[in-house]
Amino acid sequence: IISSFNHYSCLKMKELEEKRISSGRKAVEYKQKVADTAAIIESRKHPNGVPLTKDELADMKEQNKHFKAVYAGCISDFNRCIRQKDLFLKHLEILEQRK
Repeated sequence: IISSFNHYSCLKMKELEEKRISSGRKAVEYKQKVADTAAIIESRKHPNGVPLTKDELADMKEQNKHFKAVYAGCISDFNRCIRQKDLFLKHLEILEQRK
């Protein structure tokens, strides 16, 4: 039982590490998108200097809201992966002590 749990834990920790890296990259990408759209909303101008119309401004605000939600989800996944990996390591340590 211990060896099968050990094998399962190793596989799960590799999977969690890959997911953590992926979530971290997505979080950075969406954090940048949030910053970019916030700058456009604040200046009320396109990056090339042309003013935004009311419809474009509303669309940008909606995009910014969406990007913030996705960013929060990515950070949540990132933190969950770290917690689960730590938990697996703790359980493995406990099993090793009981041998």
